[in-house]
Amino acid sequence: MSHGVCDYASDRLLRGYAHCSFAVIAVALAATVIVKRTERGDRMLMQMVTGGAQQTIDNHALDDVPA
Repeated sequence: MSHGVCDYASDRLLRGYAHCSFAVIAVALAATVIVKRTERGDRMLMQMVTGGAQQTIDNHALDDVPA
């Protein structure tokens, strides 16, 4: 707001952030068909998926998914 943003409520910002948390999981899954598997890469992938899943849980992102 101090930089000129107006008509954008905090709750809308938080819901948008939650919605975009699914992108972390999508990118990680897409990477599985693009990159070469290595032990280090597998650990990094699992950390990325686990972190992304936790982010969606922490931000209640599933609440916004239509049933």
